[in-house]
Amino acid sequence: MDLVEKYIGEGGGTFGYSSNMDSDNHRTLENLIKSNNGIWKSTKQRWFLTKSWGYDRRIGEGKDPIFSSGSHVKQMRGISGVKKGEYLVEINAYMVFGKRGAGQGTRRLEWGYVIDDVGVREKYKYGFTYSDGGHASQIDLSKTKKEWTRQENDEVEAFREIVAQEDMNQKKKIQADIAQLNKSGYIGVIGERVKDLEVEVVRQHFFETRFGQSSITVMKDEEGNILQHFGRNNLKKGDKKKIDFTVKGHEQAEINKWNKVAYKFTAISRVKGK
Repeated sequence: MDLVEKYIGEGGGTFGYSSNMDSDNHRTLENLIKSNNGIWKSTKQRWFLTKSWGYDRRIGEGKDPIFSSGSHVKQMRGISGVKKGEYLVEINAYMVFGKRGAGQGTRRLEWGYVIDDVGVREKYKYGFTYSDGGHASQIDLSKTKKEWTRQENDEVEAFREIVAQEDMNQKKKIQADIAQLNKSGYIGVIGERVKDLEVEVVRQHFFETRFGQSSITVMKDEEGNILQHFGRNNLKKGDKKKIDFTVKGHEQAEINKWNKVAYKFTAISRVKGK
């Protein structure tokens, strides 16, 4: 029985999710609980979902005070034992009772799923107190109830080992990338025209603008220096050729949110591949 069936059966009202993301997350997490003891179906699923949630829902790194620490989760949601690095994924839904107009009432339905490296660890249902004739509500910590806990077994430990190995491999890859990026320095003088530089196009991302299709093209030369061009050009990923360009700027960027390591790159314009 899913949430829609359960709550229509109890109250006869109309059930709805606050957003499509709430609907998608709920169905995915409930499926893991019902069919797989909360364990991710694969490491790819783990990577995809945690990336889509980003750091906003990760304990110790989210900007919202609720996600800043496990103690804040306890104070604001009534959930104990949430650790740094775990995720708290909250599902927001509602029930509407009665007909449109003065007789209609709405009740909040919300759940919190504690997610670790293996998958769903615990599931909680929040309770609420209402005021102003039911128009205002807030979470009542005394009504937060644990609805489910993952059973620890050999499958959980086996998946935890797989995750640990993949994380170690990813860390080694990132360290290798950092070592490569540290080789990058600046090319030329800002404003000057550089000709016949041998480069390899290592990345190219296309997107639409109001002026048509454009791209971000990333290249590196034989010494490992990184160049980046924003706009149209006659290059494609995998090309190894000489280019002419104008040095637009000497800049720095971070690898990603997870590894705040800055590397140097040369921004270029008026690119012509030969």
